[in-house]
Amino acid sequence: MTWRKEKSQTPFQPLFMDWSVPLSLITDADGTSQREAIRRWFTTAVRPRGELVASEPSAQLGTALAFDFTALNPHNPAGCAQAFQRLVAGGIFLERALAISGLAVGE
Repeated sequence: MTWRKEKSQTPFQPLFMDWSVPLSLITDADGTSQREAIRRWFTTAVRPRGELVASEPSAQLGTALAFDFTALNPHNPAGCAQAFQRLVAGGIFLERALAISGLAVGE
């Protein structure tokens, strides 16, 4: 039994479920399943919760506050590349397509 499999069978499993952590991240899933689970978890749990956490101080301070998640874009490089390819094929300029797809460096 691996550490991950043991971890999924402990009292920690409800905690992971509360935080929307897919079970394939804490079990012996194949690489493809884990990559998809990370992408889905980031998109549906981490980013929305970050926006929610930033909204409270924004309201209290009366100024816009946001977290920058662009450094975490490598969680889905294939998706970013596909988005870029489709944007360029659709006639979007390269610089704009890079920014939209999350592949622009230094922005």
